Amino acid sequence: MAALPDNRRLFVALLLAANLIPVACTRSHSERILEAAVSNSALGTTTAPPLDHLAPGELKASSTMAFGFPIPSSMSIERAFPNAIHLTGVADVQGLVSYVRRHSDARSVELRGNNIVLDFVRIPAAGNDRTFRFEISAQSRNARLLIKETTLAAAPPEPGITDAERWRRAGMKPNGEPLDVAQLQ
Repeated sequence: MAALPDNRRLFVALLLAANLIPVACTRSHSERILEAAVSNSALGTTTAPPLDHLAPGELKASSTMAFGFPIPSSMSIERAFPNAIHLTGVADVQGLVSYVRRHSDARSVELRGNNIVLDFVRIPAAGNDRTFRFEISAQSRNARLLIKETTLAAAPPEPGITDAERWRRAGMKPNGEPLDVAQLQ
């Protein structure tokens, strides 16, 4: 194929530029930022702050612990009970949610009214057998964080009942097999 003369090449370049400029200008600034963030995260090229710096909105952990959870340094204990603790302080709600997820095993985040609720959260330092609920709410420039233990306590055994009777009431044999296999089907 023959090469285009210089003036035709310039004409084609101008024609392409004229068609692409309006497309680039019609996207909003937030769409371009979102697209860049998605493409960067897909490529693994996000710009992380240096290890000795906090990212914007990132909270710093303090040495104070609640149920093995490090309390953010910008928050203070408002009330404390044996199974719950109320914290308040200056913090961004999104930054606080990220902080909780970073320092615990929070699998789901829900919006309930004006609160962000993380249920069935496990705190590594508290042990795998304990679960907690984190409720985060915003009040003007402050954020509130409620950490409540939701671990179900085992029911105390009834006095005077043998282990074999307990198994029978549960529909099982003492070796763990079901009493009536037909009930399982």
